[in-house]
Amino acid sequence: MTDLSTPSHPPATDGERRAQDAFGLVQSDPSQAGRVLRELLHDPSASNRARMVAKWGLGRLLHDEGDIARAGPVYAEAVRLADAVAEPVEEALIRVSWSLCLQAAGDSEGALAQLDLAEPALDGAPLGRLLMQRGFVFMFSGAVDAAVDEYDEALPLLRAGDDRLAQARLLGNRGIARLQLGDPTGARGDFISAQQLADELGQHLLSAGALHNLGYLSGRLGQLPEALRSFDLARERYAALGSPGRLLAALDTDQCEVHLAAGLAAEARQVAVRLVSDAEQAGNQLQLAESHLLLARALLLLGERTAALDESRRAADVFRRTGRPAWAALATYVGVLAIADDVPTDEAHAADRRSTSRQLSSVRRVAATLEQMGWVTEAAEVRVLSGRLAIGLGRLDVAREELATAARRRHRGSPTQRAEAWHASALLHVADGDLAAARRAISNGLRVIDRHRATLGAREL
Repeated sequence: MTDLSTPSHPPATDGERRAQDAFGLVQSDPSQAGRVLRELLHDPSASNRARMVAKWGLGRLLHDEGDIARAGPVYAEAVRLADAVAEPVEEALIRVSWSLCLQAAGDSEGALAQLDLAEPALDGAPLGRLLMQRGFVFMFSGAVDAAVDEYDEALPLLRAGDDRLAQARLLGNRGIARLQLGDPTGARGDFISAQQLADELGQHLLSAGALHNLGYLSGRLGQLPEALRSFDLARERYAALGSPGRLLAALDTDQCEVHLAAGLAAEARQVAVRLVSDAEQAGNQLQLAESHLLLARALLLLGERTAALDESRRAADVFRRTGRPAWAALATYVGVLAIADDVPTDEAHAADRRSTSRQLSSVRRVAATLEQMGWVTEAAEVRVLSGRLAIGLGRLDVAREELATAARRRHRGSPTQRAEAWHASALLHVADGDLAAARRAISNGLRVIDRHRATLGAREL
């Protein structure tokens, strides 16, 4: 999420004017902004207020450059200066910026604490921006419903304050949350509205971000050529605008997802390895965990199960450490897939069957968590695995419960969701001894896959 906080008072001195002018260049001309801000901080005649704005701007610049470790202390010094010059509103706005940095570092609790400290000093559109940032923290912690509630509360405040730039950013974030909650129609409406606002405001970077989001939506819906075209166009616009590395990293992350959905495992691994390296260098725990997970999924698709298990465990550890239980559940599931053997037979050793029984319990818990957090595609796949394990153990009651839940999505959702649901339906019919119905379900699932493949152009895939 891009920081929208800006100084609220007009400058009273030449130093303060220079600081605010440089602050406004942080995104449009980061090189010039950095030069002026650092000059001000080395100027002994600069007032504390000018130094406060300069520190604030430098914190944002370092964050945009991906230097999370250095940005945090700079924000802390900006807060100290704001307190020294008795600027409670400015202090609150700096804390909102600082919360973004803390979130990127994986400290969700710290980010929420800064927002709690800032909230009493703000009202109107600035309060709306704070609520939007809190929604962002909730979303990446896995509390997606709570995130949408924050966005819904913030939007009227932003509209009343005619803060159209913040409205556009909020709509983009809410669209992502809606997509995670299984509402692609609402997501598309938000993304299109965000792009229209961005174009009206001449915010070319934000418009490119809306294109990026539409590509992500297409990828989630299985419309892979359309997704890749949107990503290519967004990448061209980002590059032309000299976008900060973190935006390109987000684009790479989503394009890696699309490569995985298309079965392009080698391409996905190449991108994921680079993302892991970049995140480690920047200290970006948010990106690091997601990149480890992407790499685990690519390795799993390539059949490198041991390496996939190692990466999934690394991802789960970082997700847990940074307070993101839904994502930790997803990483745990990938690890389960990496070690999942064939279902047990009647002749299997008792120890093997006990191990499979424990695995079944674990996978069922993961499925419930994924479903609760809005990972509907992944939850369906987990339930199919649960059903297979339960059938192998002779626990047909559990198998029917898991497979029936997964099978309900066979007529809606992405091609992956529908194919998994038909797979579940076929297994359910097998468990009931109705082989004819099982064959029909398999045929329907294959038809979904064939139709989906027909949409993939040779150039793209």
